[in-house]
Amino acid sequence: MPVKARVNNSGIHHAAVEFKERDVWWMSIGENAGCEEDGKGEKYTRPVLVVRKFNRHLFCGVPLSITAKRGDYYFEFNVKGKNSVVLLSQFKAFDALRLVSKLGSIPLSVELRWRVISA
Repeated sequence: MPVKARVNNSGIHHAAVEFKERDVWWMSIGENAGCEEDGKGEKYTRPVLVVRKFNRHLFCGVPLSITAKRGDYYFEFNVKGKNSVVLLSQFKAFDALRLVSKLGSIPLSVELRWRVISA
């Protein structure tokens, strides 16, 4: 069954998942095209940073990677002892139905970079 059908038919309701800006979640982001980041495994999951919450159903976020990258569209930070790289070039809107499990929140030590992302 395609990821979209699995997510839409999962029986999970939006109200069941509470998330906020700066949270890092495992998300079912799907199998993507071209240069987009794919999720991994059977559910096509990947960690995503919640950047801007629009309502309880929709937010903008950026996928994360553990592979070190350099450039204007990447920056590193640490969540629960693991280094992560924000892939700013992959910034997009997500539905809360894709949220799988919370990993943590972006540390306050990344506040300066946070302002750059959310501007």
